[in-house]
Amino acid sequence: MKTLHGKLKNENIEGILLVLRGGATPAHFLAEALGIKNIYAVNILSYDGKKKICKPKITNLPKIPESIVKVAIIDEIVDSGETMSSLMTLLCKKYPDKIFKSVTIFQRDNAKFYADIYAQSSDEWIEFFWERDLKDII
Repeated sequence: MKTLHGKLKNENIEGILLVLRGGATPAHFLAEALGIKNIYAVNILSYDGKKKICKPKITNLPKIPESIVKVAIIDEIVDSGETMSSLMTLLCKKYPDKIFKSVTIFQRDNAKFYADIYAQSSDEWIEFFWERDLKDII
């Protein structure tokens, strides 16, 4: 999170759009660190467990107020790139006057889409602490 905070702190981000569910945890940390109060969420289904579905399904796209111009789109990983690419395309069509910055913790080297800002690249399967710690509970 420190790496992403360092890369975002001078970007003048006014709002955060988090991709549920994976983007919720990093978005919370970054919103706190950056002092951002304008937080929105969108649902995108790309995986069924570890199995990738054909095309990302985007639902519950929020209305972003006109007063907010620069928005960080946060997800935990850009894997194939289809999720973030689909969302960025949709957002740019719906909000042509806004500036969107894609942000992720992990970026796959072979993804079709590269996030504007990422902390680390990796081609290994990533198990996030919030997923690992919940295995015994769920």
